[in-house]
Amino acid sequence: TSTLQNPVVVYNAPGTYNVTLDATNGFGTGVTTITAMITVLPEITNNSITDDQLYCVTSVSDTLQGTFPIGGSGVYTYQWSRSYTSATTGFVELGIATNQDYFHGTINQDIWFYREISSTNCKDTSNVLFIDFVTLPPVVITNTGGTLTVPDLGYSYQWYFGGSPIGGATDTFYVATASGSY
Repeated sequence: TSTLQNPVVVYNAPGTYNVTLDATNGFGTGVTTITAMITVLPEITNNSITDDQLYCVTSVSDTLQGTFPIGGSGVYTYQWSRSYTSATTGFVELGIATNQDYFHGTINQDIWFYREISSTNCKDTSNVLFIDFVTLPPVVITNTGGTLTVPDLGYSYQWYFGGSPIGGATDTFYVATASGSY
């Protein structure tokens, strides 16, 4: 309720509100009620994306997944943005990235992402996701009497023969059983 000529009314809870106007002047009083004039939508929540990730040289990233939001009108548009600079600056919108999830493809440097959701006049921005690009040191393989070894650098290992993985060969050493390319 207000006696101001141009009142400002704040609606703090989602819902649909009727507006009533009582106007009085020298000729009398008039009342007009407009049904369902104001609709207040709930804020958008549940907008989070995949946790930070670690990738090696020219790895193909996993699909960046976003939760399904709650709130707004229930109809959502998505816009993913990325930055090669930091978690707070240098972001640009990815014009083709307008789905709930986003597949970036090959990663060849550190990169940050976030997702903005719009629903009618409501907007929300997700957490920022960091993909850490790591360059692995070169692997030096030593052959001592048919036992192949690599330094234990704390990584996981898989030995290959002729381009195919050797089942169970996941240690820092492998005893070669045939001549060929390991």
